[in-house]
Amino acid sequence: MNELRRLFPQLLRAEADETTQQAARALLEDALGQPPPPPVALPGDVLQPDRLNTVLRCYAPTALLQWDWLRRISHPAKGHQSVNSALFAAYLDAVGLDTPNQSPAAQYRALITHFTAYAVRTFDGSERYAQRTLHLSAELDLAFSAMGTQAAYPPDAAGNTVWLLPCLILSLSCFPAERLGEILGFTLDYCQDDGWLDWLERQLRSHALPDDYCRRLRALRTKHLPALLPYSGLPGVERGRALYRHGQQALLQALQPALTQPLNPLQPVAAVLRRKLPYALGHHGRVELHGKTLDRWLAEGDWAALRSALRQSPYVNLQAMEHCRFSRSMAFGGAMYGVFDEQEQALLRAWLQEENPGGTQVGAADLPVSATGERLEEGQFNEGLTENNAPAALINVGYAARTFDSAELIDVGYAVRTFDGAERYAQRTLQSEPATGSAAPTQDDGCRPNPQPATPAQHNDARHLFHRLLHSENHPDSLPAAARYAQTVLARTRWLAPLQPRLRRAFAYEPEAFFQRVDAIYQREMARYRPLSGRPKLPRELYVWGIRQMAPAILLDGCWLANLATAEPAQDEIRKRLLRIFADEVGCGRPEHHHANVYRRLLANLDIRLPEVSSLEFAEHPSLCDAAFVLPTYLLAIGLQPERYFPEILGLNLAIELSGLGAGYMQLIDALRHYGIDPTIIQLHLSIDNLASGHAALARVAIMLYMAQLQSQGGPDAVAAIWPRVWNGYLSLASAGLPFAWAGVQRYVGLTSGMDRIACIYPN
Repeated sequence: MNELRRLFPQLLRAEADETTQQAARALLEDALGQPPPPPVALPGDVLQPDRLNTVLRCYAPTALLQWDWLRRISHPAKGHQSVNSALFAAYLDAVGLDTPNQSPAAQYRALITHFTAYAVRTFDGSERYAQRTLHLSAELDLAFSAMGTQAAYPPDAAGNTVWLLPCLILSLSCFPAERLGEILGFTLDYCQDDGWLDWLERQLRSHALPDDYCRRLRALRTKHLPALLPYSGLPGVERGRALYRHGQQALLQALQPALTQPLNPLQPVAAVLRRKLPYALGHHGRVELHGKTLDRWLAEGDWAALRSALRQSPYVNLQAMEHCRFSRSMAFGGAMYGVFDEQEQALLRAWLQEENPGGTQVGAADLPVSATGERLEEGQFNEGLTENNAPAALINVGYAARTFDSAELIDVGYAVRTFDGAERYAQRTLQSEPATGSAAPTQDDGCRPNPQPATPAQHNDARHLFHRLLHSENHPDSLPAAARYAQTVLARTRWLAPLQPRLRRAFAYEPEAFFQRVDAIYQREMARYRPLSGRPKLPRELYVWGIRQMAPAILLDGCWLANLATAEPAQDEIRKRLLRIFADEVGCGRPEHHHANVYRRLLANLDIRLPEVSSLEFAEHPSLCDAAFVLPTYLLAIGLQPERYFPEILGLNLAIELSGLGAGYMQLIDALRHYGIDPTIIQLHLSIDNLASGHAALARVAIMLYMAQLQSQGGPDAVAAIWPRVWNGYLSLASAGLPFAWAGVQRYVGLTSGMDRIACIYPN
């Protein structure tokens, strides 16, 4: 289970690479292959506040991921199905897209805040403990605010098993098409399992704490369970039910030590010292404890031994902690004044005064260990560093630098400065570290074939790449080809940029200039519109041909945003707007409103019969031209890499939403009505994409928020570096559509006579 902590932040990413998908698959298969765990009974008595606080911390990774296994359930190939729509409706409700403060995750954060205040009020005369509780709860929020740090929460006393259920949740989200049955079964069992919720609700009410979190979860389950039960006969549902029970029982089992052991004060102290450590080394060379400088003690990181040495030193007076040399050094004018805040000072004093803070067993996780997990003896640390005795934190330093937030980067800097040769070793580890859970995926009754490497010919063929990217769960090896495909389109866009008309040419970003540029593009497009008088310029056959050829793109409407959702997306002002756009594209949980289903009705009305879009037959269908797959393949390719191409996706999204406004769509609606063709899908985009408050407005605001974020974090240089990528993404829609536009011209030439073409160019 030790690898679960490392796997967790990888799975949290919106962009899953091949290694992560393999690890997720292996974890799911391993859990499903285990015998059913024995049921675990929760204690019936009311817990003391300190133990309840520990339980809440242990449960935090799971609580902050409620319903997150559904984040990708509206898959481009399967999201139009009624069962997917029902699950997606539950997901949107759970993340609080319109009411983010009502999401279970937000309610859980509020619960932690209330519990902190309660703990401070309750322990009469235990100021040190109250301060420690306050510190832990505050750090809990810090640790999980970005969802992905490797902070010391949950406490090691509970074991790494507390990460199993969160990792199962995130692993399921990697396979929304392949494991639809398991996802549904997992959801059903989750909705019908009231044991944990009943217990937690009793505990909270016994302590007069708010139970909004529990009530919100009950409301969500009650609301959405009836819509899901009719699909309980789907294949894989029972496996999904078993998977939920396995993860939940493992979590309850992991909570048992937390329910029976007091809070270990060594862990919060270790967390504080690790944060300060990079900036402390070098300042304490003249202070000696037991023949070693304090710098050496800090570098070794043996906090239990350091505590023992301090307690026996002249710097600490256990009978007068407030006035001893250690405390005075943190007061005004002291050598450590301003290093620790009041809460941290109280925490350190309490830690020193405790007779046995948590015992050596719990604290062992914070002591130096070798790569094999063995405790390092004095003299091994920082001397003769090898691959066999390097501390675990050092072994993963290169990986941490890529994956985790600034808290981990601090550890990276510490390792590089402290250990001779550490930087080279970290780089070597980064390149050679075996992937977590990299065992080859297994087949499941022949339904889930092992991914096979794609041939170069397939990757160069938009038709085949289109099909493989729709099934990237089974073909994760196609992701590098997706990156190459997206890069090709973006490079072509940059090459064509100088040929753009004035309003589409590059310009320096300023909020007002950008806002006005979008307005100008819209107004120019509106000014081109002239109501239809007489017959349309183009023949009906060309419109019907175009409707057929647009099927690969429109049947995947929204796919460029399908993978942007992260944990608590409604708390991110940028992603919240993008998720709102995506939700509308896929019907907000109502299959009849799903744009792909609206288009299917149009195809049926025109008697255009095509195979299911997810099938290989669709990609190879002779009635669809090669050019029809160029744009949708680009949309799929860039949408599968939302972290790498986030600036380009923002620009592309604006272009797509603006393209539905103005003369182009208005003239198309007129022509379709003239020929008796249902224009609903076009009218739908014309209205919902509006620049007042619709998708185009949301897309524009998302870009402005992103640029403001860059400005605040990196200043003008960051804005200048990223803005060209955003605008290139905007222009890429047109360049990706060029092959289809040329195919349309060729089709038009083939359908019309010379006089007809002249009449179109020079109408009466």
